[in-house]
Amino acid sequence: MTPPPPADERRRARRRRLIGAVTAAIVALILAGAWAVMGPGGSGDGPESSPERVDAGTTDTGPGATTRPRARIIRSRTEGSPPAETDPTTTSATIAGPAGAPAEPRTRTRRPVVWVQAGHAEPREPGYRAQTGAGSGPFGSEVPFTTELTEKVVALLTRAGVDARPVAGQVDPLGAEGAAFVSLHHDSPGGAAAFGHAITGAGENYYRGEGTGGPSPTPYPDSAAHRPATAVTGPVERDSRALAEALDAAYRPIYTGRNGAGGRYGGVQTREGNPRMMRYYGFYRTSARARVLVEAGAAGADDAFLARTDLIAAAVTEGIVAHLRRTGRLD
Repeated sequence: MTPPPPADERRRARRRRLIGAVTAAIVALILAGAWAVMGPGGSGDGPESSPERVDAGTTDTGPGATTRPRARIIRSRTEGSPPAETDPTTTSATIAGPAGAPAEPRTRTRRPVVWVQAGHAEPREPGYRAQTGAGSGPFGSEVPFTTELTEKVVALLTRAGVDARPVAGQVDPLGAEGAAFVSLHHDSPGGAAAFGHAITGAGENYYRGEGTGGPSPTPYPDSAAHRPATAVTGPVERDSRALAEALDAAYRPIYTGRNGAGGRYGGVQTREGNPRMMRYYGFYRTSARARVLVEAGAAGADDAFLARTDLIAAAVTEGIVAHLRRTGRLD
């Protein structure tokens, strides 16, 4: 029978076993952490966690599938800082393609400018200040109708990606440039829903004093002074006619008895048509490529229809947007 080891030897053995167990536990923890970071492939490319990169594609897997690299949209920003101010007429994004491909910044073209005039709204144009609009209609007079309709058309055009700008009776700035100028009105009792447009070989109307009496192609002895006129060229007439036709196409379907219309529909005016519409002064205060006047309907007969400014605004916007897209000025 072997005698038991001394007490000191037994204590040293227990200490060695304890140290060994602790060491083994530490090694096991280290190995488990490495497995979680490296993954089963052992490449070290774990999941992306950067908030600056957003996956925009997918990877095909499965029998016979090929692997496609994910396209990524890279957004540049600085942590903790407010978004940088940008030109409201442009938008841009940087697109990163497959791995190794250089990033390509893409900037949209400038948004088309469209001037929307609230007919007869103050301040009014010199030489036409006495023309305050019809004194009847669903809003009691023409100006409340044109201002409300202008606000709604501008809002809808803006949502469609257009740089829409409201303007009063006095066109400001003089010679305003843009893709289109659209003046909104409703006609006097006995009138019609119709569209006038700028034409070459003519000029603006003149009236007595600040806008009374009948229109004349030449000044009366007492006609108030007019501001300088812009030119209407052949291309401007063609573009203006095309915009009027686009508006007519969008407007005609809504001008129905079911929608409250009870008057006459005149459509696009001829070159020899209503001189108040075809030689409208607004066409000679802007340099826009297309210049159109909208008579939304006749006060009295069309009051129920004219009260539906949401419906009218949607149709006017539809016509303008269709023209801008057809001429390549809006995506």
